[in-house]
Amino acid sequence: MATVNANTNSYSDVTATALNEYCYRVRAKNCTVNSGYTGSTCATTPAEGNYALDLGSAGSYITFGQAMSLSTQNFTIETWFKRTGTGTANTTGSGGIDMIPLIAKGSQEADGSNVDANYILGIQSATNVIAADFEEGTGSTSPGSNHPITGTTIITNNVWHHAAATFENGVFKIYLDGVLEASANLSSSVFPQGASIQHAALGTMINSTGTTFGKFQGVLDEARIWNYERTEAQLRSTINTQITTSQSGLLARWGLNEGSGTIVNGSAGTTFTGTITGTGWNWITPGSPFNITFNTPTTLSLQDGVNSYTGTRDTYTYDVSPGTVRGGETTFVQDKNTADDRVSLLRFDLSSIPAGSTIQSATLQFYVDVEGQGFNMHRMLVPWDEATVTFTSIGNRHFAANNTDAESAINTNWPGVDGYTGLITVSVPASTIQNWIDGTLTNNGWLMIATHADDGQQLRSREYVTAADRPKLTITYVNSSTNLPPDLPTNPSPANNAASPSTSPTLCTAVSDADNTNLEVRFYGRKKTNSGAKFTIVGLPDTQFYTEEVQGTNSNGGGHNGIFKSQTQWIADHRIDSSIAFVVQLGDCVQNGDNPPGADDQIEWKRADTSMKKIEFPNVPVSDGVPYGICVGNHDQGTYGNPDLASNNYNSFFGSSRFSGRAYYGGHYGTDNDNHYELFTAGGIDFIHISIEYYPNGTTASLQPVLDWADGLLKTYPNRKGILSSHNMLTTGNSANLCWQGMLPEKDAALMYLMAILSIQ
Repeated sequence: MATVNANTNSYSDVTATALNEYCYRVRAKNCTVNSGYTGSTCATTPAEGNYALDLGSAGSYITFGQAMSLSTQNFTIETWFKRTGTGTANTTGSGGIDMIPLIAKGSQEADGSNVDANYILGIQSATNVIAADFEEGTGSTSPGSNHPITGTTIITNNVWHHAAATFENGVFKIYLDGVLEASANLSSSVFPQGASIQHAALGTMINSTGTTFGKFQGVLDEARIWNYERTEAQLRSTINTQITTSQSGLLARWGLNEGSGTIVNGSAGTTFTGTITGTGWNWITPGSPFNITFNTPTTLSLQDGVNSYTGTRDTYTYDVSPGTVRGGETTFVQDKNTADDRVSLLRFDLSSIPAGSTIQSATLQFYVDVEGQGFNMHRMLVPWDEATVTFTSIGNRHFAANNTDAESAINTNWPGVDGYTGLITVSVPASTIQNWIDGTLTNNGWLMIATHADDGQQLRSREYVTAADRPKLTITYVNSSTNLPPDLPTNPSPANNAASPSTSPTLCTAVSDADNTNLEVRFYGRKKTNSGAKFTIVGLPDTQFYTEEVQGTNSNGGGHNGIFKSQTQWIADHRIDSSIAFVVQLGDCVQNGDNPPGADDQIEWKRADTSMKKIEFPNVPVSDGVPYGICVGNHDQGTYGNPDLASNNYNSFFGSSRFSGRAYYGGHYGTDNDNHYELFTAGGIDFIHISIEYYPNGTTASLQPVLDWADGLLKTYPNRKGILSSHNMLTTGNSANLCWQGMLPEKDAALMYLMAILSIQ
């Protein structure tokens, strides 16, 4: 079974599983001769404990080293976790997202080689939702490219959850508590780096040199890695159990039930052993509750006379006997003959389906009593009564599929089989029943019209003597009504912008809940900023060495996009306490404009994009984010230093389409967003900010129309304070001069000169 070194008097069998009997015998061995075996000693392993590992708040984690056998192009990674604090986020790479890691094999590092991340599962720091990412591997479409995916459900602290991410055949999915949160359908030629030499870890990301990035603050339990995509059903089948025996495709399982020591053992037939690193961690018991429940589908059959159901209504109108009520007959008819037409109506009472349910499928069953050539079914838009409706009662006509009586669109149909009598089944769109139970469309049932010009059929009705032959609607649904979200609060008092009746007003709002359960209502507020209060305008100078490709080229290896992102993250974090009203990036956002080295000519702009998104919604929880603008510098221009040619990449990422619809965005000059303006208010002062792209010293002809445009804006908004930003505004030296001296009206020149000094400072 194993050989240990001389003078070693213990051995740990990490392959043993819980509640199994194992027998061992031992012999000694020197270079040439073996002793005899001892007698066998047998013991039964105890049941696994119910521990979990609390990593604490000091940044502890579990490392497994390179663990090359955990590298896999197809995967399922899953764990139970309970978040107890914020933790520390880090980017997953260029084009990735900031994430607090749960399970990872890899981290940010150089792109396009075996130091790309195989898989990362964690929590997106900006939104507190589950997230996952991987970087493409060698031979994939774009090696090194990230593919982040994020969920929708906000993760609450101090609550146990189960997270999982799966990938196979180009499909990337993430789950929270066994429910699919998001799915990305990538090309089948896209796959993760399955040969990554970066390290595997729990609670952090580790690169190929052992450097950690990001830390999870909370408790982990029952972590697993598989080498294939497990379906939702498979995830659910083991979500509430501790796996203790070998499983097909299971690469690693850490039950985290050791209860003491710094070693985390692989189990369930897996042997990857990890080491707890850091301080402040603690073994706790009990661990995960393993108690997630799922709503299983319910199949409901609605047929008069079966299980006490009496909710079917069916009848038909007949132009030959226009005043006769047909609702009590044992058949209902669809027929299409000149001056001898019959049109049917059918409806089922759906009140037994719980509110909030999700309809998965629906079918109708009929018994054809007299053969025919088929019928179409249209959803009725007006009510009708089986006991009274006739050809005469609705105006000497039949109901019509005219988008007034009924929808013109065919909802479902039976094509007919000439000469056939007996049972037929018709599939109904699930959305039809969903619309009716949600109330988005009133349930008036169907209008049924024969499809053949001179023939029809008779169907047995709800009055037919044999209950099994009556119309039957079968519906499969999932009842999710046990946890519907509350309705949005209404009628707040005091109302928005209303004067408070006192310094201690009573706060009121109306709340409701579809589940009719008790609600906890929380009021949020902050001190209103008074007119004249202090505020901050942030200027971000050249970021070109942070975004440049190759990273670190012009900064002795020290420049990287993490610096840029840390700047914008600081702005997001201090938006309120520093009263940040506006941000301007002052040009040279990137180093190489439209022409960076390498295969991806947008790589530098992608880095700028991820950095600036940190101050946009939803990363900043206000509808338009922090107001900002980006100046076009000479390094940003499509052709270096030439404002008269197109800057394609800048406008692809920061063109008017990005800002259109944001309240602060004013507009732009010409056909692109190279020169633009913003409107904002701070400290009770209204501002206009004008951004003018880089123009070389001495430029006149093409610059003058832009300055005239800016001059017109200042005249259009005479009551706003003006701020002008540009990458090239002042000459060098002491004292410096305005580059555009003599090109502006004297009053505007003086104003802009002042703004230039303020902007540069």
